[in-house]
Amino acid sequence: MKLFRRWFRLSRHAVMTVLSLPARVDLIGRLSRAFAFPQHEWARRLRRNLASEPETVTWQQAVNPLFLIKWGTVFFWKWLLTRPYMALAPAIPALLVLVVLAATAVVIARRDSGQTQTIYLDKLRAAMASGETEVAAVAAQRLLELDPENLEHQYQLAMLDDELGRTESARRAIFRLAIQKQYGPAALWMLKALVYDESAKSDSESGELVRRTSWGKAEQQLCHQCATVAMSHLPSDRARFAQKLYAGFLAENGFYGDALRHYQELSESEPSVNLAAALLADRVKEYDSAQRFAEAAIGYLKPKFLAQPTAVQLRLQYAQALVLDEQFDEAYRLLVDGYKLTPEPILLTATAEALVFRAKNLQRAIGDRESVAKRSEFIFDAQKIAPQSPLVIESVVELLIDCAEAEDDGLKNVRRDLLRGLDPASKHFVEGTVLMIRGEEDKARSHLELAASQAQGNLAGMLNNLAYALGRSDEKYLPRALELSELALEKLPGHPSLLETRGQILLRMERYHDAIADLEKALADPTLRPMVHASLARAYEALELDDLAEQHHDMAHEYAGEKTPSP
Repeated sequence: MKLFRRWFRLSRHAVMTVLSLPARVDLIGRLSRAFAFPQHEWARRLRRNLASEPETVTWQQAVNPLFLIKWGTVFFWKWLLTRPYMALAPAIPALLVLVVLAATAVVIARRDSGQTQTIYLDKLRAAMASGETEVAAVAAQRLLELDPENLEHQYQLAMLDDELGRTESARRAIFRLAIQKQYGPAALWMLKALVYDESAKSDSESGELVRRTSWGKAEQQLCHQCATVAMSHLPSDRARFAQKLYAGFLAENGFYGDALRHYQELSESEPSVNLAAALLADRVKEYDSAQRFAEAAIGYLKPKFLAQPTAVQLRLQYAQALVLDEQFDEAYRLLVDGYKLTPEPILLTATAEALVFRAKNLQRAIGDRESVAKRSEFIFDAQKIAPQSPLVIESVVELLIDCAEAEDDGLKNVRRDLLRGLDPASKHFVEGTVLMIRGEEDKARSHLELAASQAQGNLAGMLNNLAYALGRSDEKYLPRALELSELALEKLPGHPSLLETRGQILLRMERYHDAIADLEKALADPTLRPMVHASLARAYEALELDDLAEQHHDMAHEYAGEKTPSP
């Protein structure tokens, strides 16, 4: 107990000593003595000026920063007023000389640094112009040492490292610049690297850039991020180029609504995108938008075509725009005249396909059965022009299916004439299809086996197209459509497009669990995702699994462009 009391007294004494410390310390006196030089009059004046200040400081004042700032300011001001300025007058010239020398040293140092940067910049440009990549990399490294925070120098060095084969470190540096530093040129470089297939470019004879057709989930996310940075951190012309790349990427990945929105924004300043926008709108069956974009494309392409009438690619683009604008006669004449002027096989194929598109437009306008006779004229002419065109063969098959059960002598003659123009594999395929529809399965399988032996791998696609057409027609054809779809999958197992076709047929047959199994596998193809998610939503609704149905509805809307993909 005595020990405790002793420690308590010592502790209390220590606390009281600390609390009374500011009052016992003569702070002002100590500072005055520190600055007191008895031989100088200004020191005595300083002591007199400070004598009016209180000599003790309370604990509250000692811990108050405002009091300390005030006291320090008063002390400095009174000290400044007591300086013997007249005694310093002889030193003024020396001080001026010192200031001039210091300023001269700073100017020389800055000028030397600027000249060094100019020298290295000139060396960098000269080395890059002459293809001396290693020399250019050394110059870029020196520039970066002089200005380490310069993003342009960092980007140049990363680009040169990539050319020198230091790909991994270069890509890491460019990724950091694009994503972390939000540097527009680096983001555009990454976007191009993601959109184009570099290996395909090296393999192609022309050396032209080839677009990729598939991306992983992480690559898609990175594309969204790079496009966002590039479009917001680059000058207007390069930002539009980035937006054009991004719109094409969105179209390839099934984000059709967002792709069309970007094309719409670009069309005001980049009329060259109108044709791509029209083709995309026609693909997703937005025919009014397709025609509007096609009209703008015609206005852009027509003067260019008139200036270069022998340019085959330009003629094809102009004809495409005319077809999408439903100016079929003009497109047909344009292609026929082009073939006479420049006999390129691609112009002949395009002429036949223009007739096919006219037939499809007629089918869409007045219906399947009503348009058979008129469509047959265009399809027959297309078959005579380009009998080997896949699009022409597909249209012939579709028309023959529509004529399969016809008793009209005229349609029978059409069917006979169309069959005469087909190659043996396609002829067997059509005969097998017609027999399959009529229920003569043994004869049908015989013809389909002959078609398979002669089609050289193309039969799976033909069977799938036929199954798709039957699956969308009368319900009585659904079992036949399912058989054809399964035959196609036997030829090409696991293909997403074939699985999607079978899934849609099973959905119409109300075999929901089987349909879901096929449709979920078909999601592997990005271009199928909008329609597949919508079909999955319908299947889950039918099974009363509302949460899953809602999720797939949201995904279908996202890929259709009703929601912007998250960057």
